[in-house]
Amino acid sequence: MTMSTKDAGAAVESSAPARHQGQAQRDRNLLVRIGYRLIALRGEPSRLWGKSRLWGRPVPLLMAGQILLGVVLAVATVLLVVQLRDRRLAQAERGLQIQALTLADQAERAIEGVELLQTVLQDHLHTATLPTPAAFRESLSSDEVRAELTGHERTLPQLDALVIVDAAGDVINYSRPQPLPERGINVADRDFFQGLSNHPERTTFISGPIQARSTGKWTMYIAHRIAAPDGTFLGILMGAVELPYFEDLYRAVASDKNSVLALFRKDGRLLARYPHIDLALGQSLPLAYFQALQDAGTSTIVVRQNGRMDGRDRVIAAHALTHYPMVVTVSNTVSAILAEWQRQAVTLGAAAVILELLVAGAGLLMLRQVRSTRMLADARAAQVAAEADLAVAREWARADLALGVQNIRFIAALSNMTQALCMFDQAGRLVVANKRLSEMFDLPADLVTPGASLEALVDELRLRLHLQPHDTALALAHIVQLRAAGRRASYTRQLADGRTLAMNFAPIEDGGWLMTLEDITERRQVEATISHMAHHDTLTGLPNRVLFHDRLAEAVARGRRGEPCAVLYIDLDHFKSVNDTLGHPLGDALLQAVTQRLLAEVRETDTVARLGGDEFAIVQSGVQQPGDSTVLATRLIDALSAPYALDGHRLTIGTSIGIAIAPNDGEDPDMLLKNADMALYRAKSDGRGRYCFFTRELDALMQARRTLEADLQNALEAGEFQLFYQPLMNLKTRSVTGFEALVRWLRPEHGLIQPIDFVPFAEEIGFIVPLGKWVLQRACADAATWPGDIKVAVNVSVIQFGSRTLVDDVAAALQESGLSPSRLELEITETVMVDDTDTVLLTLHRLRDLGVGIAMDDFGTGYSSLSYLRRFPFSKVKIDRSFIEGLGKGADCDAIVTAVIQLCRTLGMIALAEGVETEEQLAMLRAGKCSEAQGYLFSRPRPAAEVEALWQRLGLHPAQPVLAS
Repeated sequence: MTMSTKDAGAAVESSAPARHQGQAQRDRNLLVRIGYRLIALRGEPSRLWGKSRLWGRPVPLLMAGQILLGVVLAVATVLLVVQLRDRRLAQAERGLQIQALTLADQAERAIEGVELLQTVLQDHLHTATLPTPAAFRESLSSDEVRAELTGHERTLPQLDALVIVDAAGDVINYSRPQPLPERGINVADRDFFQGLSNHPERTTFISGPIQARSTGKWTMYIAHRIAAPDGTFLGILMGAVELPYFEDLYRAVASDKNSVLALFRKDGRLLARYPHIDLALGQSLPLAYFQALQDAGTSTIVVRQNGRMDGRDRVIAAHALTHYPMVVTVSNTVSAILAEWQRQAVTLGAAAVILELLVAGAGLLMLRQVRSTRMLADARAAQVAAEADLAVAREWARADLALGVQNIRFIAALSNMTQALCMFDQAGRLVVANKRLSEMFDLPADLVTPGASLEALVDELRLRLHLQPHDTALALAHIVQLRAAGRRASYTRQLADGRTLAMNFAPIEDGGWLMTLEDITERRQVEATISHMAHHDTLTGLPNRVLFHDRLAEAVARGRRGEPCAVLYIDLDHFKSVNDTLGHPLGDALLQAVTQRLLAEVRETDTVARLGGDEFAIVQSGVQQPGDSTVLATRLIDALSAPYALDGHRLTIGTSIGIAIAPNDGEDPDMLLKNADMALYRAKSDGRGRYCFFTRELDALMQARRTLEADLQNALEAGEFQLFYQPLMNLKTRSVTGFEALVRWLRPEHGLIQPIDFVPFAEEIGFIVPLGKWVLQRACADAATWPGDIKVAVNVSVIQFGSRTLVDDVAAALQESGLSPSRLELEITETVMVDDTDTVLLTLHRLRDLGVGIAMDDFGTGYSSLSYLRRFPFSKVKIDRSFIEGLGKGADCDAIVTAVIQLCRTLGMIALAEGVETEEQLAMLRAGKCSEAQGYLFSRPRPAAEVEALWQRLGLHPAQPVLAS
């Protein structure tokens, strides 16, 4: 704990100058008295020499005496002036050094506070679990994260903003209430971003002064590097520290207008300065004492050199921060430091000159009045003595006035400190203490007075704080040890009344010591609250992923000693539909109700945690056999599947559970949780509402899935995907109107893979987005080489709609290929329309505004196809092949196909029949006036290289179908 910088500086600087000023005044008084005594002796000739010799040789003796006296006075004056000058400089250096040390300590704690907040916030936002820059950007750009940033930013006065930057240097979130500018904010050119993105070994970077682009304020960024578990650079979390915060503090501490207080980085860049010079901020100043600090191997140094800003001779105290590459400097001009000394020197010089003149005048007077009476000499001596006493009295009065003003300032500084301060001398007696000491411990004012012994104060504290005798004995012994060590120390103590004190011990050169005490109870409570928030879920109060991992590690360690444990990974079934239909507030209430049911089913030795969203996990301790976990899983499924009555709604959800048992299924917490997750995946795949144990066969299946995922990720870059094209025929003219693009995967060592074998998995892992983008680009490029108005049809997955980039991808493919938008047709299935219909409709309208056609694929297989036709005017409807296969085999299929064709004609849409394989089917479709058809009757899908030949062949023989080979 440290005292306030301003108050501590004032306390130390006010006590030391007062002692030195009193010593200087005593020296001046001594010199005046010496002069007085010499003049008094001069008025008594008989004391200097005998009468016979005086009358025989008066002039030589008098001249020798005057010269000797003048030399003595001059030497004494010069020595005293030099001594006063050296003492004043030494005292100023000590004061500047103490002030620099105190300001450095304050700056270090201000930065430590920001770093602690960043660490807590980084853990709370789960940045360590984000695998990719895209996931990082998506997870941390939400309004909820902004609200959390804003709440944390307000806890520190020196903090201006908390900012999250992604791997491209774009600001994706910050703690300000106003939204990010539409044009965005990019900090990729900043030194802190370059330093962290290009150097993986660096985790923290402190920038130079930067004028914020959003607010115009001068700030210093404390940036933390955020990386994925595999080391991939994801972005940075920045704390913007207001540099005016330091300058305001320095303004309050500055002793006079000649003082300069500054904060530098160790590379010489100026961060903050008082008096403020705007153009100097951020400049690198090649200051010699930075090198001197490094060469000396110490944290504090005092130098004397000309100031770089004003060129004036200055005394500069520099102190390096312990944990950060920064230096605090405090300086004052030599002229300002020696101003008081100059006045003293002038006074002493004037006094010496006056004395010299008096001696010379007295000598001349003695020569002229050598025969004057003894009475006249005595009267003159008495007059000189009176004048000397008057001068001494005036000096004392002036010294008392200056000391009184100094004491007033000193008392004001002590009285306004937030910390309790006490200073003891070498004998352990109280020298000075502020009022806060009495207030903090309810001590009587007559006890806290100068001269009180340390033992008496400690005894009184023992009575008032209900301490044990051995506690006070330990406290006294600790002080003795610190005095013997002769070094600064900071430590904390817990009092019997529950308060926590932070204590700071600093030795003083004369053998005494200075101690400050601060009540940090509230600060510790805030730290405890922050720690709880960092390890618990804010909605349910359950342990979060970080604390769960620690508890699981402890359980696994016990498992190695013969106490097995199990991990139950729980996922709620149908929870998303509750959120989507009834809103997030009710979804949050449901999660809280689920939490209560989970806690009711487990033992006190078990740990229940929320891992995120609707995922929970349980560490079940003391599992003797798998049946123990089976019983618990069954109870959990029954409990969580029971109806919930929330806010007038009766809700029913289910749950799926994956179980892994240690140590058989893994001795590492991460491996154990991963295996439980695999078991959960199998439980959900098997139909939900059930539990599943992890098995080695399941692990092999997941390994195969991971291999397939890795091969898919590499296939696009390796050029393993190919496009095949199947013609779309106009039934009236028997000519080609377009081709549907169908993707194939030429997988090494597996041959040509059909879409049904990899597209569903690509949709599941999100790979369909880059793959669909490639298909769009390749299909448009191929179609641009086709003659006439032949169209190309491209299937679009529901996952592509969820990516929010579909419109941009289509526009880019058209622009790059030069294909007319009217020749591109996008085919979507009814599943696209099921979720978030309003957003899907907006995307469809944007696509139609581009000029492309929109076709409804597999029409008739959903439950609300007609409603979709009403809400969006599709350009084409593709009748599902299941109805075409039934043509001529039953009245139901015939009626459905006829009705759909008639509906499309009424709505002005093209009806296309899929899966036409026989002439009978073709005849019935033509009789029903179906517009277009597609199927093996015309051609199987062919590689892109055969499209032109296929089109020419179909065009050359329009009357005869080209049967598939």
